[in-house]
Amino acid sequence: MADEVSPSQARARQFDVVRRGYDRAQVDSYIEELSSLLDDLQAAASEAEASALAIGIDDPQALANELGRIGGEVSAVLEAARAAAEGLRKRASKDAEDWRKKAESESGAMLEDAIEQSQSMRAAAWNEGTSMLSSAVGAARAIMDQAQEDAMFMRAEAERDALRLTSDARRDKEEALRAARQEGESIIAEARAESDGVLAAAQKQAEAAQERARALEDRRSELLMELEATRASISHLEEEIDSRRQELEEPEVPEQFDPEPNHIGMDVGSVRIVAPSKAVTLKPVDTDELVAEVSAMRTAAAEAEANPPEPVEPETVAVISPPEPAVVPEPEPEPEPPSTPVAKEATSDDIGSLFAKLRDEGEKTDVRRQTSEVRSQNSDEGGSAEAEETESEESVAESQAAETPEPAPQVAAMPSSHNAALKKIKKALVELQNETLEALRTDTSWVPPAGYADRFDEAFVDVAEAAGSTSGKADASAFASDLEDAVTTAIEEARTAGRGDRAVAAQASRVFRLWRTDEAERRLRSIG
Repeated sequence: MADEVSPSQARARQFDVVRRGYDRAQVDSYIEELSSLLDDLQAAASEAEASALAIGIDDPQALANELGRIGGEVSAVLEAARAAAEGLRKRASKDAEDWRKKAESESGAMLEDAIEQSQSMRAAAWNEGTSMLSSAVGAARAIMDQAQEDAMFMRAEAERDALRLTSDARRDKEEALRAARQEGESIIAEARAESDGVLAAAQKQAEAAQERARALEDRRSELLMELEATRASISHLEEEIDSRRQELEEPEVPEQFDPEPNHIGMDVGSVRIVAPSKAVTLKPVDTDELVAEVSAMRTAAAEAEANPPEPVEPETVAVISPPEPAVVPEPEPEPEPPSTPVAKEATSDDIGSLFAKLRDEGEKTDVRRQTSEVRSQNSDEGGSAEAEETESEESVAESQAAETPEPAPQVAAMPSSHNAALKKIKKALVELQNETLEALRTDTSWVPPAGYADRFDEAFVDVAEAAGSTSGKADASAFASDLEDAVTTAIEEARTAGRGDRAVAAQASRVFRLWRTDEAERRLRSIG
């Protein structure tokens, strides 16, 4: 009974799964039937044993015979089941083989059909692609031809427009040139008229300057005569100094000096020059002593300008400016008789050469003070008459500046780097003044924009580097900012006072003139 299979083993039996094998549902149902049959047979055997026990078959031999009979029946049933299972297996194997062969034949046919179909599809795709490519090439050629036609048309349109625009531009240019020529002619006519007016004013100023020169020459001759008289009385004065020191009119020195500075200060801006003899008689000790005193005053003025801060400058000027004209030792240019002809020749040639070696910072302060007085007078006046009066005053200031040119000692005392930088700054100021006047002429409401005067970096940096300082850019920025504020303030003051365009331009020009003659040099000296 080693080959006997229990119902549980029959249910647990597994079969290999192959492609296109038996139907698993049929096989499982058949196994389930066999397992049920085995269960029934085992139940029948158990019932037979129970029946045998119930009927009293307890004889071992009889029991063995009965069990043998039952076992034979069971064996027969099992043999029949095995035969049926073997038949099912063989039939399933045969069916599987048939199905496999049929599947192989079908798959081969399908493969052949697929190959044929793919070849036909490839040929169709090739034909379709070829036709599409040819049609695309044709369409591209058509598009290219159309594009070329459009391009030719657009080129023709562009050439026509270009010709039209060129003709329009040529016509506009001719009209603009004609208008510019007319405007230039009118400007030239106006400039010629203004030039004639300026020349007439300059002629008047020159005549006034010549008159002042003659008055100064007369004054100088009188001073020389008084100097000779004073030299003759030196011995007498020296004898009385020791005996009458307390009685000598020392308090009268400021009384006699005060009128002369005031008088000379008035003469700087006027034609009237009176020769006070008192001022000379009190200070006639010696020509060399006068020269030394003037040199000391000039040195003190230069130190006062370099050391104290800018706000103290007016106070320093108040002390220095009066003595400068009051020193009246014009004999200083001619300390000895041989020098006298040279001084006279220089005086007849130019008034300012008389004071070339006596002028210091006080003259600059006088010009600034006179300009501020002129500005205050102009702000109180109005109308076109005011503008003309301002221009005349400006011309007087220019003549005064010409009478007192920039002192040769100061320029000579400045380093070469300062002189080169001063030239650059003055050139830049002239260019900036021209730009400002042009802007005011074309735009009556023009004001200096931000960064309008930023063009002095190079000059200040050169001076700072020569002096071993690194504040060149900062000094240039401060200079440009202060200049911009000064120009803006002057323009706004003139416009607020209701003055005309020419008066506004004259006010701006006055600011630039002051900065060229005074402020630029002062700023450079403050660096050095």
